[in-house]
Amino acid sequence: MRFLIIALLILSAATVRAETWVYHFTDNWGNRIYYDADSITTVDKGITRLAVRTDYSKEGRSFFMESRRQRGLYVKPYKRLARSVSVWYIKCDEKKDDLHAVFEYDFENKIISTYKARKLEYAPIIPGTIGEIFYNIACGR
Repeated sequence: MRFLIIALLILSAATVRAETWVYHFTDNWGNRIYYDADSITTVDKGITRLAVRTDYSKEGRSFFMESRRQRGLYVKPYKRLARSVSVWYIKCDEKKDDLHAVFEYDFENKIISTYKARKLEYAPIIPGTIGEIFYNIACGR
């Protein structure tokens, strides 16, 4: 029994992963953008994973809600949007990326919404965009 408890503790400790959020910049709406240095890993041959966190400002939250409203999407829970975590998959050699998953949280750290791509469809990274910033971080450029 003691062996089983020790084995479970070791196994559970091995699955816990710390996050090391590194501030990178503030966008035009005052949102603070971070990346998780510990998330930069190879997930498949030629594909690198990068987690990005956005801490929303009041102006950034309003802009986000308005963009949802214009597309006919539900906005009520987004009045309490505090942050989101996006997981990007990047093909460094081809300079292409796609959004793998998004998790949106309120001020109490409760999930508002999640998204996971059914199929990744990599697109070329456009120079001068936030995609290129993420590419440079994940691919060490």
